[in-house]
Amino acid sequence: MTTLKRVALYARFSSDNQRAESIDAQIRAMKKYCQENHYLIVETYVDEAKSATSDKRPAFQQMIKDSDKKLFDILLVHKLDRFSRNRYDSAMYKNRLKRNGVTVFSVLEKLNDSPESVIMESLLEGMSEYYSKNLSREVMKGLNENALKCKHTGGKPPLGYSLAPDKTLVINENEAVIVRMIFDLYDKGFQYTYIMKKLEQEGYRTRNGNIFNKNSLYTIMHNEKYNGVYVYNRLASKDNSGKRNGHKYKDSSEIVRVEGGCPAIVPKETFQRVQKRLSMNIHRVECRITKKYYLLSSKVVCGVCGRHMSGSSRRSGNKKYYLSTYRCAQLRTVCGNREINHLYLDDFIDNYMKEHFFTLENLTKIQADYAEKVKQLSGSTTKKLEQFQHELTAVNEKLKNLMQLVEKGLLNEALYQKIEKLNSEKIRLETCMNEIPKKVSDAIEWTPEGVMKEYNNAMYGSEEYRLLLQRFISEIRVSKFDVKLILKAGENYDSGLSLEMEVDFTRKMIYEHYGSHVRGA
Repeated sequence: MTTLKRVALYARFSSDNQRAESIDAQIRAMKKYCQENHYLIVETYVDEAKSATSDKRPAFQQMIKDSDKKLFDILLVHKLDRFSRNRYDSAMYKNRLKRNGVTVFSVLEKLNDSPESVIMESLLEGMSEYYSKNLSREVMKGLNENALKCKHTGGKPPLGYSLAPDKTLVINENEAVIVRMIFDLYDKGFQYTYIMKKLEQEGYRTRNGNIFNKNSLYTIMHNEKYNGVYVYNRLASKDNSGKRNGHKYKDSSEIVRVEGGCPAIVPKETFQRVQKRLSMNIHRVECRITKKYYLLSSKVVCGVCGRHMSGSSRRSGNKKYYLSTYRCAQLRTVCGNREINHLYLDDFIDNYMKEHFFTLENLTKIQADYAEKVKQLSGSTTKKLEQFQHELTAVNEKLKNLMQLVEKGLLNEALYQKIEKLNSEKIRLETCMNEIPKKVSDAIEWTPEGVMKEYNNAMYGSEEYRLLLQRFISEIRVSKFDVKLILKAGENYDSGLSLEMEVDFTRKMIYEHYGSHVRGA
């Protein structure tokens, strides 16, 4: 007697097609298919409002697990795009099902094991993925239009705001007091730990009712909406694993930013001071944990192992005097580099910068050199983009011609391989174009006169003086016998362009300048 094939049904409708009736129609068609082919239905899996561009679907994952238990022989879907709209996921899970002895059937696409069916299935999956990505792009256009009108684009509004009937942001004074407290405390110099403790004592909670943590404070203090600037599409896209880094942002050209697009909760001056301090803290960890003034902290790097050299103070020898140095984070027995006197290095570099850098003439020359480099790089970038665009146009034209042959029914293995090869070349060219900076702008936001005014007004030993000096120092590389000072033009971190100048000293030169000596030099 012939054994009946055991069949599992899988149905799904996505969030872009919010109709539960779609599930009923799919199951009805699949049941009819099973009756006509004398299949035994053993299980039904349903995912509602779940996109097939991701494999994070509860019923889908349960179906995959059940296939490991050999509970069914065939997985039946109404249409292949119900299974997946991602070619990688489709191939991976179909291979897993195949290893478990399960074959994927479709009610609407009559495919078998022939070579032609393999090619057709691949094309159908590619078309499904195209449809999904194209739909996402169209939805994004609509969201961008709303963003340009400064309307909320979905989800909960930021803490301190409510939604008006026209979906614009209005200040919620009950919550705005929390936002102002966070900015005020941080602006006065308090650390995250103190702010969190203070908020908890006052009984304040996040929008979700949770206690404030470092991540929530970080998100609030980096949100430009509190400064009256409407921002949309700032966070970087999800990675291949579907995860998003909340501290990583897109290129500024992709971000919608409208000045005055929403009411400000925090004064502009306060917001700017907070952003300045946040930026400082990213690059100066050890400055917060020591009372001693290290002018070059976070800039001194070990020339042997590449680790940062941190400030260190201790009694030397038989405790006759106090020694303060920059020491490598690695133990000396591991990397072999020697510490260097912190007072000598700080004063020596400070004097060098004063004599050879902080003059009106030198700053003017640096600004001109940077502008020339920007000009050269801009020309080179434009030429590369034009070349890649020309090649991409040619590839697209060839693909268009081949797809016309496919539409006429002339698809064969050779033609399929040509299409795959051209698609790979298209992806390569698009990747190359994306890696080239779309815009190289002069990221120097200072003038020689302005810097000299800051320098003359700042006092040695102050935070302002340290920040000004470190703005023009890329790093100081300390080796066993040599010290390399690497200067920069004070450009922004996200400029994509740097103008570095190197100056070499020896340990012996530095120590002898202060009437001391260094062993082994």
